Amino acid sequence: QLIYLKRLLFEKKINKEFDVFFYSKKEDPKKINSPDKYHSADPFLVINHNDNYVFFEEYDKNKGHISLIKLTKNSSKYLGKLIDENFHLSFPFILKDRERFFMIPESCNDKSLRLYESKRFPFDWEFKMKLLQGVDLADSIIIRSRGIYFILTSERLEGYHNYYKIFYSNNIESTNWKPHKLNPIMINRYSRNAGLINNNILIFQQYNFNDYGNGIRLFKIKKLTKDDFEILEIDKNHFIKHDTKDTHH
Repeated sequence: QLIYLKRLLFEKKINKEFDVFFYSKKEDPKKINSPDKYHSADPFLVINHNDNYVFFEEYDKNKGHISLIKLTKNSSKYLGKLIDENFHLSFPFILKDRERFFMIPESCNDKSLRLYESKRFPFDWEFKMKLLQGVDLADSIIIRSRGIYFILTSERLEGYHNYYKIFYSNNIESTNWKPHKLNPIMINRYSRNAGLINNNILIFQQYNFNDYGNGIRLFKIKKLTKDDFEILEIDKNHFIKHDTKDTHH
């Protein structure tokens, strides 16, 4: 997601709601608008064949669904709603694996982590399976390292999604994900994903709604195996050039 951060695609809290903006270089931010005037959040940029697609959450006051826009240099084109369930969806993390595109949107209201696959990228998202069930997880990402898939996620156990956990499997299409031996990896207000850069730099957000986003931190993954997990904090200003106050990711 390095280009994502260079383009400074972000969401900002306005009037107690979130909206997605984008800008590049010295231009003023431009708001991404949807035809139905939904609020938007959780943008993820995917570049495919030189086309810039942004997958994001649209919220209609009742629940969220996953939608898509296409970015050009100075404008955005709304391409429509992609995934809509009878429960809230957000944080549409995308993983390209062996020329296949997968998505694991947040679906904590379903008490599961669901896997979707695009049959005609960036459209036609088909539900594949529930990777994890009976769990309340937020802002999950998947990293493939040395042939092993790792889910890095935050579980709600005491009111907030502050329990950072890892699960792993040899196959992404699996219902038998094993918990990491170090779980919970950490328990604090930063224990929530807000993005991923180059598959090895995690962005953590501060889970604090009174000062939301002011504590965004970046960590480089030094080690990720079935037995170990090690991260090193790095200077976020090297990647993020805008003010992160009230910013999700």
